[in-house]
Amino acid sequence: MKAIYPARGGFGTSWNGSNGRIYLHRDEPDAWHPDVVLFRFMLQWHDYHTDGLRKASGFPSAFFAFGFSLFAANALMHELWGSRLELPLNRRAVAEGLALSTPEEIESSEPGVQNARRVLRCDERQGWWSHLFGTALAYPDGRPDDDGDGAPDHPDEVGVKHRLDRRQVPAGPHHLSLWDILRTFRANPAKGWDTDLQVGNPDYGVLRFIDRAVDIHDLGDDVRRMLSQCIDPLATHEPFEHLPKI
Repeated sequence: MKAIYPARGGFGTSWNGSNGRIYLHRDEPDAWHPDVVLFRFMLQWHDYHTDGLRKASGFPSAFFAFGFSLFAANALMHELWGSRLELPLNRRAVAEGLALSTPEEIESSEPGVQNARRVLRCDERQGWWSHLFGTALAYPDGRPDDDGDGAPDHPDEVGVKHRLDRRQVPAGPHHLSLWDILRTFRANPAKGWDTDLQVGNPDYGVLRFIDRAVDIHDLGDDVRRMLSQCIDPLATHEPFEHLPKI
């Protein structure tokens, strides 16, 4: 893959071309910023590691591709240079800030898809079991306070529960790494997925990707149900409430 900068052409904006080339337009002041380059790199990666076509903007697969690439750019910045890994949004931020109220609406939203990927990746405390999503009516406690001044620095993000007393945490994974998420795109016939991730069908979106991730990484049906609720803006259960009491 090759990035061309400064790109000269009639588009006026950066774009992904053929033969693995990324054209970064000279008139865009942030075209060569690492997060922008990585976004376009991961958009190419998505196209090379999926079956079917992404289709035109407005088709669900396009939202999926761009949302995934936005997530992956941030996750790669974290892996390569220790940049802050963005936490998932709490439910109120999704419902009010993004104006998304159902999982079906999330399927057709770039930030909705991006947020669903954050749910899979984030490993704060005990991963998804420690997340506090709140509801569309109230923010959760434990929101990030990076500078320690007592005020949330990222009020749209989930809180993190510090203790999981009287809950039995499974021995299996409590989050997926970026590399686990990328491997989920690949065919795995032994786990019931015979092809690379299929796109170009309105039914092949976030919820199907969660099913695929759960099967490929042996997460179990309880995790499947919990993750589906995590991306539902109007759900009321927190992940830890899916754990058995002890």
